[in-house]
Amino acid sequence: MDEEPPPLEDANDVSGFDEISEIPLNAEADFYVSKNGITELLVYTYLDGEYVYQKLCASENYDTEMNKIKDNMQFYLDQDTVLVNYEEKRMKLREVELKFKDGLPEYPQLNFMIIIRCKLQEGNNAIEFYMEDEIAPYDFQIKYHFPYGSEIIEVESLLSFKIIDNKIIMTAKKGDRVGGYEKIVFKIR
Repeated sequence: MDEEPPPLEDANDVSGFDEISEIPLNAEADFYVSKNGITELLVYTYLDGEYVYQKLCASENYDTEMNKIKDNMQFYLDQDTVLVNYEEKRMKLREVELKFKDGLPEYPQLNFMIIIRCKLQEGNNAIEFYMEDEIAPYDFQIKYHFPYGSEIIEVESLLSFKIIDNKIIMTAKKGDRVGGYEKIVFKIR
């Protein structure tokens, strides 16, 4: 792109921040499953032709706005129910970070680190998600990474998926029906 980002003299003016499309271009999630718990790294990529996120980085309102984003995401995480080995667990947002895809200010990314505290056992384990049934507003991909030597026994999901060794790769395209109930049964050796 030939267009240059606007100068940051007025960095505290983040008035357009609330008007940025709340619908990402896409999302990617990586779930890292271990005996000591589950860590999700979730990345939303947006299009920001007004460079509002870049201005936000230099703003004195940065911490306030990032805390709002964090609180908002935790609210949505709390809407879903997660069971690990048939025991309800809470998804807890630990970190949120603003970055720019390939360093380009028109492609801000919100990066979230989400923790599910649980103990997995040798042998069979199950992870279940109960989510709102909806139509995907953007493309997304979810990868589950299981410990080396794990065996994936069962996957129940509305999403398209493939199993490669100790990984599950799930995908959805904008307009696909997603959410509802999802279950993964796997064996840790």
